[in-house]
Amino acid sequence: MDGIRKTLMEANARLCVHGFKDQHWWTIKSSPTAQRDTRRTCKHYSAQMAWRTAKKDATRAFLQTQKLTRMVHVVPPVEAGVPPGYIWLVLVPVYGLGDAPAGFRADVHGAMMKRGAICVVGDPCVYLCFFLDSHGQRILWGWIAVHVDDFECAAHPMWLEKLLGHLDSAPTMGDPEYDDYTFSGMDCRTEKDEEGILMLTEGQEQYIESREEVPLTLERRRQTVSPATVAELALYRSVLGAATWGVHTHPEQAAGVSEAAQAVGKLKVSDILELNKTARSLVLN
Repeated sequence: MDGIRKTLMEANARLCVHGFKDQHWWTIKSSPTAQRDTRRTCKHYSAQMAWRTAKKDATRAFLQTQKLTRMVHVVPPVEAGVPPGYIWLVLVPVYGLGDAPAGFRADVHGAMMKRGAICVVGDPCVYLCFFLDSHGQRILWGWIAVHVDDFECAAHPMWLEKLLGHLDSAPTMGDPEYDDYTFSGMDCRTEKDEEGILMLTEGQEQYIESREEVPLTLERRRQTVSPATVAELALYRSVLGAATWGVHTHPEQAAGVSEAAQAVGKLKVSDILELNKTARSLVLN
């Protein structure tokens, strides 16, 4: 009973609003994230310089954003126990609002600029940190990549804690993870080969292996020209989304995933079978 009570006491709830019903269509909702090629370039440089990598995530990120600059009212959820006829005035960008990520992104950018970081040209979500040497030349000593509320960084082991301190000056952060972690769906690992050369690797093995196919009975698989049911379409979309993400590390499956996406409008059992085949190929390769 004590274990159950402890679990209940530690449970968290997150208020999510129906942002798709927002009448303020003019709000800025675009919020960029770090580009894969930029991160990989930084990772290559880090491996050459024998830097150490780390990751941090913002705690309740959107609730730390500056107050809303517009009036937003929401109907309270039933679980709140609010009497009928009452509505809530939203003060901060809660989860579900379309402009919440953009507001958080703006706050993070401002904090990085105050710390003297410089954006990579063409990628506003990767920041470089420099110091000046005795000749007045800029020397790169660390970098930070931002993906929504996740932050990845790298620096010389002696300077990594200082770089993590840059992140603590932005939103409130959780505890850092070093060397081996998951960032933006990628399993990031730090290894050394037989000659002791540092290798920073990325993969999606855990994510891909946890994906499932659309279940079909033997009788259903034989009905290749039959239209998909509503339930099958929902499962198809789920598997398709996972496969689309898996293409990041398995580009050879891009054609199959593209064809699967085009079949959504008039989905048949034969299309489901093809997507399942692609999903199996992602796991096997």
